Amino acid sequence: MIGPRHARPFIASVIARLGSDTHLKAVGLLVGGTASAQLLGLLALPVLTRIFSAEDFSVLAVYVAILTLVGAVTCMRLDAAIPLPEDESEVLNLLLLALLSAALVTVLLAVTIILWGPVLATAMGRPDFAPFLWLVPIGVAFAGLYSAFQYLAVRQKEFGVIARTKLTQAVAGLGAQVGLGLAGAGPVGLMIGHALMSGAGVLALARRTLRSGMMQSGWPSWIALGATLNRYQRFPKFSVAEELANNAGIQLPVLLIGIYLLGPEAGFLFLAMRVVGTPMTVIGGAVSQVYYAHAAQYYREGRLAEETASVFRRLSIWLVLPMAALGPFAPDVFRAVFGPDWERAGVLLVWMVPWYAFRLIASPISMVMHVRMKQHLMLYLTIGGLLLRVVPLVIILGWRPEYASFTYALTSAVFYALISVVFLSVAGISRQALMRLVAGPVFLWVAAGSVSYIIAQAI
Repeated sequence: MIGPRHARPFIASVIARLGSDTHLKAVGLLVGGTASAQLLGLLALPVLTRIFSAEDFSVLAVYVAILTLVGAVTCMRLDAAIPLPEDESEVLNLLLLALLSAALVTVLLAVTIILWGPVLATAMGRPDFAPFLWLVPIGVAFAGLYSAFQYLAVRQKEFGVIARTKLTQAVAGLGAQVGLGLAGAGPVGLMIGHALMSGAGVLALARRTLRSGMMQSGWPSWIALGATLNRYQRFPKFSVAEELANNAGIQLPVLLIGIYLLGPEAGFLFLAMRVVGTPMTVIGGAVSQVYYAHAAQYYREGRLAEETASVFRRLSIWLVLPMAALGPFAPDVFRAVFGPDWERAGVLLVWMVPWYAFRLIASPISMVMHVRMKQHLMLYLTIGGLLLRVVPLVIILGWRPEYASFTYALTSAVFYALISVVFLSVAGISRQALMRLVAGPVFLWVAAGSVSYIIAQAI
């Protein structure tokens, strides 16, 4: 036990250890800027829910679903390979390949929409969405450019720069949404703002690339680009399909709900996912980028299992435990904060807590699959997850559509729980150690959630 006389030396030693932990410093940089951006987003939501209707948010949900699905192939996942090479010339090659891919996908998408936009909108069951399709290639281009330069900044450990661009995105996107909403733009205002959130800040990242001297040696030859593409062919070959299946597992159910349940349900689901996803973006996203920036070094030094287990434990206590404890109060909070018409979104959030708890754990440590070159296994897992979530949903939509959102939340929770175990195993954690690692946090989550649910029902 630490008495008062020993308290100051103890606290000083803890602060010294935190100060010497480069990983915590990096997380702090990202969290500081990204948290500010996400806080702005949360503060703006009660305003947006009073400017736009749930039906407007349903249109936004369809747009985001399409954008996310197409975005999986924008850079052919070559952007994700940028932090890995030791040779700087290969880094430049990968960056250029990712940018060329993004340009090609954007042009093909724009031509397709110009020629067959109304036909595509009718085919997916939302002919009313045809006037908004022109925003899809714009959003895809912004997201692709930002992703490529962000991964380069991750490699260079420019976490402060990334955090500042996140703040720029929030200010630009939310400002556009509020301004266009007050001007009566309708759902198009939400979509334009979302596009800005995807790409604002890319010029700042690109400018740092030019200043870093990467381009001093000139444009690499097409032979060099081809050799790099061949060396990292596993990313477009396996990771594109894996990312597409992963995004489809998340967004295709939202798209199906938006198509088959015309009305506000997809809007409620979108708001709930936005609110519960905010802490994940702030902390989980930061930990993911920092973990990926150091994971290759961990593996070379034989510390990958140890560091991965540490990430699991920290996230379990820092974020998942509070999430489980506060989740049951969501309906009352949503009614008070977003307006009485949005209580349904709070109910959906309660169902989604187990899903996002396991997703928070799985997202950062999923990078271990790239480090261990297990892209093929990741592909199989995500395809299985897509089927696990979409097939039951299609059945429910045709039988008991009122349970569609609950089915989506339940199957997603099962999927993320399973892949979390797989990621920990790939990191090198033994079966016995894995059981000990998982059992304690899961028990705490269930206990916290059960007690909070009882209290919420009693109030």
